[in-house]
Amino acid sequence: MYKGIDISGYNPVADYGKVAKAVNFAILKIIRQDGNMDKLFTTHLNGCRANGLHVQGVYNYSYATSVAKAQSDAQKVVTYLKQSGLACAVWLDVEDTCQKGLGQKLIDIVLAYKAVIDAAGYPFGIYTGLSFYNSYFKPFQAQIAMIPMWVARYPSTAKMDITKSPDASKNPNVPNEVAWQYTSKAVVPGINGVVDANEFYGPLAISDAAPVVAPTVSKYYPKYTGATNTSLISGLAGVGEKDTSYNHRAKIAAANGIKNYKGTAAQNLKMLALLKEGKLIKA
Repeated sequence: MYKGIDISGYNPVADYGKVAKAVNFAILKIIRQDGNMDKLFTTHLNGCRANGLHVQGVYNYSYATSVAKAQSDAQKVVTYLKQSGLACAVWLDVEDTCQKGLGQKLIDIVLAYKAVIDAAGYPFGIYTGLSFYNSYFKPFQAQIAMIPMWVARYPSTAKMDITKSPDASKNPNVPNEVAWQYTSKAVVPGINGVVDANEFYGPLAISDAAPVVAPTVSKYYPKYTGATNTSLISGLAGVGEKDTSYNHRAKIAAANGIKNYKGTAAQNLKMLALLKEGKLIKA
């Protein structure tokens, strides 16, 4: 089980480093009612990435009452995800009053939204409250049986320290539940005010949402331009290699297909020649 928060433009964060030490993940609001990006989405994303806080997903509070609107919103979410280079789950937040009483149409809206997210290659799930689920999703459970559910139910209305656990007997336990939002009044170091807190039961790796792109590093040493030099040690030092010991040179030799390195002149000159061509592989 992992513990995390969901945050939006209403939840400014004072210290992402403190938050990252207090929770395992964050889920970020990505889109507003007007279709524009949430005002703190980029700030939250950068803060999480800079401090190693796993972004499990993004959520879209939905006002869609038609399939066309659902598809349009989903496409905007996909666009923002691609712009940000973020690969994560997309949670459709379905709980607004405008979506009550839609019957089968609500399921059609959800499935249409899901189809756009699926086509873009992102995991999809539904967020809703337990009361909304029981009234508007449960009668159609067979049609959403394979969709992960993130469900809200608050055992208490009091403030709750993030280190505390909720009363497990109050867990919604709906079919295919993978996460429980158990309070909207969590106190978390690094955040002024209170935020939503959640337990997540699936492996976070299913949506690795805060990829750190490693810099491109060449496997070859830079080309050595000391043409008159015949010393491998000097050549390696000349391209910035700090370890020119025998043991390390033996590893370099092996990486370049030179077996049984003994430090002979022939072996060293062969590696030096590769170094001068920019073809000596690092060990």
